[in-house]
Amino acid sequence: MINVQELYDFAHATARFGFQAKSFTPSYGLAESTLLVSFRHGLGEVTVHRKRLEENHVVYSQLGKPDVRSLAICGRPLNGHQIIVCDTNGSPPVPEHRIGHICIRGPSLMSGYCDESLQPMKRIVDANFFDTGDAGFIRDGELVVTGRFKEMIVVNGRNIWPQDVERAVKAVSELQNAHAAAFAVDEDNSEVVVVLVECGGEIHREDTDALKLRTAAAVNSSIGVTPHVELVRAGSLPFTSSGKLSRSGARKAYIARLLSYV
Repeated sequence: MINVQELYDFAHATARFGFQAKSFTPSYGLAESTLLVSFRHGLGEVTVHRKRLEENHVVYSQLGKPDVRSLAICGRPLNGHQIIVCDTNGSPPVPEHRIGHICIRGPSLMSGYCDESLQPMKRIVDANFFDTGDAGFIRDGELVVTGRFKEMIVVNGRNIWPQDVERAVKAVSELQNAHAAAFAVDEDNSEVVVVLVECGGEIHREDTDALKLRTAAAVNSSIGVTPHVELVRAGSLPFTSSGKLSRSGARKAYIARLLSYV
């Protein structure tokens, strides 16, 4: 998912060198479609009500209003490609402005996985559409990505996107540039939100405890959920071969106690 604010920050930082925000090309792609599926000339965004988004409803709002979230518009499909949004595998497409599974079809889509035990082909749905596992909606024919279903954190009936938790961590001044990974684990038959934050340098135990408390408070203030916070050494969080944070890998390492804590 594209962080709109980071794009604006980049454009502001590079404006003196002649860069313009209209040069951005927000896109959507994945390895299974080798690679690009949709794109847009110039940065476009929509502002939605965050709490309604947690309920899988799209309610448009305005920047500056409380409890809103900006989402990048990832444009229209490439020629010969199609994007639909469905409730579940094989179900008919849902109307625009409704969140569901992003399903794609096109000439660059794979025919299957080499190891079907790792990625079941049930993700190829009716009419050869591929269920990407990503969540999003269509707005005026353009795709808006909201997250990834398997990474969604469900707490007390709320659907919380890990990106919102990770973004809230950056409100703590010492952690503005830190990598963070948020996910849920089962404890005593309930979902607990865990956030791992990379922290460089040496920190005294008293400072570590205080930083954890302030980080948890920052997330609670922004999201309304108090997470279990752990500080890990720089370089501890796993990333994919394409450079994306692996939340599932971080979760596995946390459960297996393989992380190096500060």
